[in-house]
Amino acid sequence: MDDNNKLKKLAAQFAKPNAKKGIELAAMMSKTNIEMTRHSLHKLALTGSEHILELGHGNAAHLNELLTQYPSLHYTGLETSKTMYEEASRLNEMWIAQGRASFLHYDGKHLPLKARTFDKIFSVNTIYFWKDRFTFLSKLKSLLSNNGQIALTFASKKFMQTLPFTVYGFTLYDVEDAERLLEQCDFKNIKSSIKKDHILSPTNEPIEREYATVTAYNN
Repeated sequence: MDDNNKLKKLAAQFAKPNAKKGIELAAMMSKTNIEMTRHSLHKLALTGSEHILELGHGNAAHLNELLTQYPSLHYTGLETSKTMYEEASRLNEMWIAQGRASFLHYDGKHLPLKARTFDKIFSVNTIYFWKDRFTFLSKLKSLLSNNGQIALTFASKKFMQTLPFTVYGFTLYDVEDAERLLEQCDFKNIKSSIKKDHILSPTNEPIEREYATVTAYNN
């Protein structure tokens, strides 16, 4: 297999982890992206009693920390990857049994949820894969309750351009791109926070990563 095909397959796994390799990649991403996830949740300023939605939860290994920290929080996860839906459900059986977490598998376009259901929505490293981003974000907005908040966390365009596989199926963003998209969907009080961390690349090389969380309210 040539290098381009290898990169295409890797890009496809990042977009939609599948089968054994997808489970292995998700375990790696869970560790690599935990600070991004924590930053996203921090910017949501949770009180602990909200119903929150996560888009693209991966294996949701971070859920134990979140629900332990906030004993009254209720969590719903949405995934396009059936492998991740099943893996997250397996890893979080206890929280599902307690009625504090639920997971849904969907097609990436049609959100199988009722309008005005969630107080907060967050998503880490999924915005690159939204096909019709304006329409999709508008649908997410309709799920938020009055004065609901969204947090989108993503690695910067400058950083992502250093990764060779992102030329296959990724739409890259800087803060201004994300802010503009939220403005187009009539979100209010848009704020951004930029951070840097140090991670291992998919080829196990230490690298510095710049990422951002952009938050906004639906009214």
